[in-house]
Amino acid sequence: METFSDCFSALDDPRAGNARHDLLELVFVALAAVLCGAQDCTDMSLFAQAKLALLRQVVKLEHGAPSHDTFSRVFRLLAPEPFEAAFAKFTKAFGQALEGVVAIDGKALRGAYERGRKATPLHLVNIWAVEARLAIGQHLAPGRNEVLGAQQALALLSLEGCIVTADALHCRA
Repeated sequence: METFSDCFSALDDPRAGNARHDLLELVFVALAAVLCGAQDCTDMSLFAQAKLALLRQVVKLEHGAPSHDTFSRVFRLLAPEPFEAAFAKFTKAFGQALEGVVAIDGKALRGAYERGRKATPLHLVNIWAVEARLAIGQHLAPGRNEVLGAQQALALLSLEGCIVTADALHCRA
């Protein structure tokens, strides 16, 4: 399996050469914080302060816990496309190491529609790794077709050895 640094090392650090915290360490702490429920940069900083000893078992954090301003500045400056590609690579590698139950569920996002078009909501298919408690995929269901959206989303993942569950809509004779 690819490591975290394999996936994110291609990111260009947009900060000046005098940055105190390593970019990979910041991204790692941010990801860990979000997985533990952080909603914003302040939460990320509070998480880093509270779990500093534990985090230092994995990353150096030579200058202590990053501030909320540091997280905010880094994520404002990072180019979104390379970050999205790195994150997709990471989740794909993570998804390949999955075991157990994977749940699929479609959702209609009421109130979310394109202006000037019919008021039909967006339909998304979410893929959830139950034991890892992690969303491993989300796919737009084409034309409100949850079954086709689920099939397309599943085709992107390696789920060998996993049990895939879905609601009755996915049962076909």
